[in-house]
Amino acid sequence: MKKIFYGFFWLDFYHNTKNGIKSLIIYFPIVWNMRDWDYSLLLQMQKFQIKRLYNYIKKREMEVAETRIPKEKDMERCIEILNNLIEDNYIDKLGGLNSYKYPFKFKKINDREEEKNDLYEKVNHITEKEQEEDFEKIKKARKLEEEEWKELWDTIKNGKNSDFGMQGWWD
Repeated sequence: MKKIFYGFFWLDFYHNTKNGIKSLIIYFPIVWNMRDWDYSLLLQMQKFQIKRLYNYIKKREMEVAETRIPKEKDMERCIEILNNLIEDNYIDKLGGLNSYKYPFKFKKINDREEEKNDLYEKVNHITEKEQEEDFEKIKKARKLEEEEWKELWDTIKNGKNSDFGMQGWWD
């Protein structure tokens, strides 16, 4: 009995150590860039893990296609949304802002000789109509981001294409 216990102990110790070192190597780039103040790094970790799981399930095909494919679709969508949130590319999807299409212009506002430092003022280089368009794009981009944020967590919780959310994502 003692021999069996020690055999399992050393076998578990060996596999846990081997898998632990492997995980440290795989996750090193993600962990290295983690910062406590930036939620997008947490999203990167989530994306990294879902992508690994997605590739594992797709490669192994241990599950029948009828239940596997909807899970894969959910994972693909989550990866896409996470990428959008990390890249923060919602305004770019709407064509970008007018204020970014032109370089900033400044004009000097003091010409007095006694001033050691010159003062400048930013010149508004876009029309009021373009400013209103930018404001509307920002509102639409924010709404799109909120919708995708909700979709992401609804998909993780309940699944969109599959019957289960993330809790059913395993082979």
